[in-house]
Amino acid sequence: MSQDIKKMLVEDMAFWDVEPKPVKITQYMQMLGNITVEQFHQSRMFFRSQPGRRQMPMPADYLQAVPDGHPTANESWAIMPKSDDVSVVWTEEMRQAFAIVAPLVSQGNLTSAFFAYKEAYEKAVSESRMKGLKPKWSPSFGFSISGREGALVEAIEKNRISLGYALKYLPELEYSPKFDSLILKHGSKAQQIEHGNNKYGGNVLQMIEQRKK
Repeated sequence: MSQDIKKMLVEDMAFWDVEPKPVKITQYMQMLGNITVEQFHQSRMFFRSQPGRRQMPMPADYLQAVPDGHPTANESWAIMPKSDDVSVVWTEEMRQAFAIVAPLVSQGNLTSAFFAYKEAYEKAVSESRMKGLKPKWSPSFGFSISGREGALVEAIEKNRISLGYALKYLPELEYSPKFDSLILKHGSKAQQIEHGNNKYGGNVLQMIEQRKK
């Protein structure tokens, strides 16, 4: 662990009026895992800017505030499938947490499900962050075929998955009215988009022309 992080941690203890005991510093350093200097700096500044906060953040708090692509518990819960018909593009941490609360969701007890989900999700994200793992997004399709395209398009627009990756799961996306705009916005991010006998590579305008042939 970087000495720079240790220095900032000691500064935070002074800021929050916490005695910098060696044992406490060691515990924090171990639990912060592979957090980088930049990530820790951003996280600590987030908590220092919170009005009315009186207590020093715990290691899990620092990790939860790291801007590493993991959505917050509230953000992730908002896209969770509340029925078997709904499709979603989620992370492994979201999938694990939702599996725990799925019975509550099926019973319609969404309030209890949310709080149980939040606890399980934040624990999973903290463990991933300690290991330096970034979120990996993958689709999970519901029974409603019409909702699959929307879930994939939203994930593409938010740069969670690539257009080529989406085509592997939903080949008919190529025939969607939205496909040309997706190529223009996101096709250039992939060296080559392959689907069936078609290969779209290079200039994005050429991709569209190739698709029309």
